[in-house]
Amino acid sequence: MSSTQQTPGTRERALPTSLRVQDPNQRCRHVRRYGGIDALVFTGGAGEASSRLRADTCAGLSFLGVRLLGTTNEGCTGDGVVSPSEASPAVIVVESREDIEIVHHVRELLA
Repeated sequence: MSSTQQTPGTRERALPTSLRVQDPNQRCRHVRRYGGIDALVFTGGAGEASSRLRADTCAGLSFLGVRLLGTTNEGCTGDGVVSPSEASPAVIVVESREDIEIVHHVRELLA
């Protein structure tokens, strides 16, 4: 196993005891009990590119107050807020910039 791989369960052990549950529905109940979320952020290939993925995900999280502006979501091509301005939580699309992060690390190594 490489040093970058986690052993099974490592991520689970890092969570607070109250969130160490396997059932996603149970985790959602915990999030709701602790006051919800401040924002829902979509990034990476699917999160950036798929308005349908964002719409389906937000529909499943409506119990948290997640709302989406259909036309804004459909037209989002980069960084942007795709929820109504007064909505809480905000739904945000952030273009991933792994290439910039890689350049920073390479510069540090070469310096």
